[in-house]
Amino acid sequence: MRRLRPLGVLVGAAILISMSAWLDAQTTSATPPRVAAGVIARRAAITGVWDYNALESVNAANGRPEQSPKSATTRTPGARPPRTRVAGAPDGAFRPPSMGSASGDGTDGAAPDGSGGGYGSPDGYGGSSPYSSGYVDSGLPIGLTAAMVRENRDLSRDLLEVPESLTINVSKDAVTFVDDLDRTRTYPTNGDKAKFQLGAARFDAETTWNGAQLAKRIQGRYGFKMTETYFLSADARRLFVIIRIGEPKKGEPVVGVNRVYDRVE
Repeated sequence: MRRLRPLGVLVGAAILISMSAWLDAQTTSATPPRVAAGVIARRAAITGVWDYNALESVNAANGRPEQSPKSATTRTPGARPPRTRVAGAPDGAFRPPSMGSASGDGTDGAAPDGSGGGYGSPDGYGGSSPYSSGYVDSGLPIGLTAAMVRENRDLSRDLLEVPESLTINVSKDAVTFVDDLDRTRTYPTNGDKAKFQLGAARFDAETTWNGAQLAKRIQGRYGFKMTETYFLSADARRLFVIIRIGEPKKGEPVVGVNRVYDRVE
């Protein structure tokens, strides 16, 4: 004759089965946190054709134009960037027009790291090349051989090459960039590390969205690190690209550039 199980055991088993089914249902129905519609719209608005603004793109350490200025014989009269007086700065100290806040709301202040544009020369010119000695080597680990330093310098030069125009397409899972030389690179925005090549430069990149900002973290061999942050002005007519090289060091100037692009379409 088969023995009957105690009623308490049967009830307990039924409760456990019910709880397990409930937990399974919660797990399968869980969805990622929703992103606000406004943020999604701001991300999508980065899609477009963008033209490099040489007058307002500056070396973040000193506020001078990123690209070398034209010679005195070719400089166009009246082409100087507008000069903005900096509150509390010494007489004659000016900076380029504000690049907008890190949130892209168009307010004064600019880079996500709070560095702003820095001070340029009084007339807004006198820029230095981003590839000059002491610029691209900052933040690199001590103990690198000459060949390692040379490779990092070459990587910096290739990655810091200025695209005179950018065509950007934002999709659900990736962002695609096409530069003025018709080179195309697609970055998945799930944060996974992906490998890329630009000219002779090989690097890894992890790309994610931080609200409406696109953040790209680049790594090369021998400790090379670079970040790129993309965000729009309040009216979505300008694209700001904040580039930083190496790890920020307290008490030392930032190493990088603050670029401005104007929307073409």
